[in-house]
Amino acid sequence: MAIPLATTHLSVMRTVLTANEDAYDANQAAPTLIVSGVRAVIASTTPKMSTVLIGGERGVYTVTFESDVADIQLGDEVTDDNGQQYEVLDVSRQTGLGFDYLLGELRKVTGVV
Repeated sequence: MAIPLATTHLSVMRTVLTANEDAYDANQAAPTLIVSGVRAVIASTTPKMSTVLIGGERGVYTVTFESDVADIQLGDEVTDDNGQQYEVLDVSRQTGLGFDYLLGELRKVTGVV
């Protein structure tokens, strides 16, 4: 059984690198849409935040999420219904009490990146 209540939907994008590329190459392949419409809850009521001031302000927010089971992996980019973009830091499949869902952590960076 999926999560009982969803407050948003996620679209998942993934950049697939070839053996000769790494994440710092200038001409990376464009991210590919993996799945969209994944029912989810993003718990952002008390996100962990760190701010670094170097010629401006940078906010790094870490929030948790629960979603229906989908192809979501570490490093994927997810976008919610409000257009907020996050990077997947951690994801694991949880089962119990008749539920089968994903539990994970997302990071959002704002300001000077």
